[in-house]
Formats: sequence, structure tokens, C-alpha cells
Amino acid sequence: MSKATIQPKNILITGANSGLGKATAIFLAQQGHHVFAAMRNTKGSNASAVDELLTLKHNHQLQLDIIDMNVTEQESVDAAVQQILKASHIDVLINNVGIMNVGITEAYDVEELKELFDINVFSMARTTQAVLPHMRERKQGLLIHISSLAGRVVFPFFGSYCASKFAFEALAETYHYELKKFGIDSIIVEPGPHRTKLIDTTPKPKGNTSVLTDYQDHIELSENILNTFKNFQEKNDASDPNGVAEAISNLIESNGKRPLRTVVGTDFGVREINETLEPLQKKFMQGLHLDDMI
Repeated sequence: MSKATIQPKNILITGANSGLGKATAIFLAQQGHHVFAAMRNTKGSNASAVDELLTLKHNHQLQLDIIDMNVTEQESVDAAVQQILKASHIDVLINNVGIMNVGITEAYDVEELKELFDINVFSMARTTQAVLPHMRERKQGLLIHISSLAGRVVFPFFGSYCASKFAFEALAETYHYELKKFGIDSIIVEPGPHRTKLIDTTPKPKGNTSVLTDYQDHIELSENILNTFKNFQEKNDASDPNGVAEAISNLIESNGKRPLRTVVGTDFGVREINETLEPLQKKFMQGLHLDDMI
């Protein structure tokens, strides 16, 4: 879709320092949208990402602004959103931040699970709650939540990550129903394996590692599965992050009813799961006389 045919939107995207977030921020800015690329440590660990984005902005005359935001701190989230609202409005929020724990599930202690859920689930609630009063007042808005196939299927050794993504999708889908009356759409994007640093930065268990002596054969198996995903990402054309960025762009520009869930790339059967469950969920809602929320 060319710049000439789009309706420019003000878009806030979290986790724009790398991976899908960075690719999407660049793609949407190149499409003519005004993108607020949010990330933490803009003057520290993410300074190089900031420099790269600002160079692209100046070289290609993009509407691309960097916003310092730590999604695990409510004060930081609120300040970042207010910074944008003082100058403009927010049409679209893209909740993209996430980490992926891969390893023996029992070896991650409760504190590590809390940290995972804080980043993958509670951060989405923080940013969403920060923008919703503004969107409700304007009676319009779009929330796009970047999930994963792991929000619909379970992979051994990805247990804590899957749990966080199942919770993430439950919140996102509930927003979809409850916010409809305000003209706000909440939808989910479920990427398959893509070429990002998510696998390379997976936190290994630290808190309950004494159990690992009982899991020796499983440890090697988990590493093999991780390497399988890495090889798939490197060799499969469908794992280009720009595919996710383009899908998000199309959802933003959609003039009709957007699907609740959009799978991008290799799906491991998730499209079939979604197609099977959608009418069952609709029937359930109708049984509760909630037809106006569907």
C-alpha cells in the first residue's frame, strides 16, 4: 500500500528497539504513519537502536519519534503516554514487548515467573490502561497485541512462555468484547517463528536449578528443539519480520471488520485452531445474550 492511499495514523509501539517491534516501527513510518517508537534505556543499552532509527528518520524524512518508556514501571508508561498526548493523539497502540523463557519449566522459580509475566502480561495491561481513557474520550482507537503461536498451543520447555501468552491473549480478547461499545478495536497478531533475537536472548532458569540433575536427558532435548527453531528461522523466507509488519499495516488500514486473530507465517496448526474455536466462542457469547459484543 502506497503512502498516497493510506490515512496516516499516530501509532505508539512498544519494544521498538529490536526484532518485530523495530521492523514494524520502520515499516509503518515508511508507509506515512507517525510512529512513536517506545523503548527503555534510550541513552544506555538501546542508544545504538535510537541512532539507527533517527538516521532512517532524517535520511527518509519519516515521522518517527523515539519515546523512552519502561513498560514494567507504571510511572514511566504514564509519563510516556502523556508526553505524546500533550502534542497529539494516539490512534493505535501496538503492544509488542516480550521475552521468551525456554528450558525446564520446573527450574524457573516463582520470582522468575513473576518477572516473565510482568514483562509479557502486566506491561500490556499498563500500556493499554494508560491509553484507554484517551481513546474512550475520542470514541475510537485500535489496540494491536503481538502474541505468538504459543498463545494457542503448548510446546514442551516453553511452558512458562506459553502460560504468559495464553494470559496475554485472554486479556486482549476480553478487551475486544468490552471495548466495542466505545468504538475501540482490540485484536491479536500471532506470528510464527521469525528472524529476531527473541530466541538468542531467552532467559535460562536460575532460581530452581537444583532440579536439573533429574532432567539431564530433557535438557539436551530442549536445546535441540531450540536449535530447530533457530534453523527454521534462518532458512525460511516466511520468517522475515517484515511479513509481520506488513500484516499489521494491513490491519491498521482495514476499512472493514478486522479479524480478532491474525496468524502470520508458519502456523503449526494454529489457523485451524482459531477457525474451530471462533464459532464456539460466538455461540457461547450468544448463549449469554452478549450478541452486541461479538
